[in-house]
Amino acid sequence: DAELSSGTSLVGPHKHDIVFLYGGKDSRFFCSQGQQRAIILSFKMAQIVYHRKAHGTYPVLMLDDVLSELDKAKRDALITFLHEINTQIFVTTTDFTLPESFSLDQLSVVRIKDGQILD
Repeated sequence: DAELSSGTSLVGPHKHDIVFLYGGKDSRFFCSQGQQRAIILSFKMAQIVYHRKAHGTYPVLMLDDVLSELDKAKRDALITFLHEINTQIFVTTTDFTLPESFSLDQLSVVRIKDGQILD
């Protein structure tokens, strides 16, 4: 009844926070944005590998501006991981050099500017 009147679920996994500790401290308050992003990406990569082991396939990935705030070493590690998993990936980015990290037979690029698809 309370959920119906509030129009939302009051319990469930969406109400839980996962807290990552970095050096024994809460990463949300201790780490830089780049470090936080690297921690979350490491967690997501572990989930992807687990999904493969549990279900025999990798999931389709949707990554929104995933490389921003990562240093070169972390960017390279993520791109290597994405190459290795061999699954369909949708990536949004403002970095026009990102497509150069992938071979052309693996890639389709759609450029959008001001809400319009460019040729």
